[in-house]
Amino acid sequence: MEILTPSIIIAVIALISPVVTNYLNNKHLEKMKVFEYQLVLKKEEFQYRKTLSENYIRSTSEMIHLLNAGYGYAIHLGRDLNETLWNQREIIDYDAYLIALKNYKENYSALKAISSKNLADKLSEFDDVLYQRNSFKQNLFPNFDNVLSEIRVEINRNEPKYNDYRPDKI
Repeated sequence: MEILTPSIIIAVIALISPVVTNYLNNKHLEKMKVFEYQLVLKKEEFQYRKTLSENYIRSTSEMIHLLNAGYGYAIHLGRDLNETLWNQREIIDYDAYLIALKNYKENYSALKAISSKNLADKLSEFDDVLYQRNSFKQNLFPNFDNVLSEIRVEINRNEPKYNDYRPDKI
C-alpha cells in the first residue's frame, strides 16, 4: 500500500497542476487586458483633445488671416482705418469671415469645454481680444502665441505614456 501512496499523490498533482496553472494564466491575461483597455481609452481621449486643439488653431489662424488681410487691403486702398464696421465689411471678404467666425466659435466652445483652467482662461482672454472693436487694426499673433503655448503644455501633459499603464507588479 505504501507504493500506491506516492503514485496517488503524483496523480492528484498531475490533475490539479494544469487547473491551477490555467487559472493563474487567465487572471494574468485579465489584468493585462484591463491595462491595455485603459491605455487605448487614454490614447483615444488624447487624440480627441489633440484634434480639437488642431481644429481650434486652424480656425483661429483663419480668422486672424482674414482680419489681417482685410487690414492690409484697407491700407493698400488708402482708406481711413477708423471706418465703421459696415465699411469694414466691404474691406474684408465678409462671407468668408462669417464662415470662419462660425468655425472659430464651434472650435472655441469645444476646446474650452475640455480644457484645464489655465487654458480656459487663456482662451477667454484671446476671445475677448479677438472681439474687441480694434482687433481689425492690430496684429493678433502675439496674443495667439500665449494660447498656443498653453495648448502645447496641455497636450504634452495629457499625452499617454506607456509606463503609466505598465504594471509594476502582476
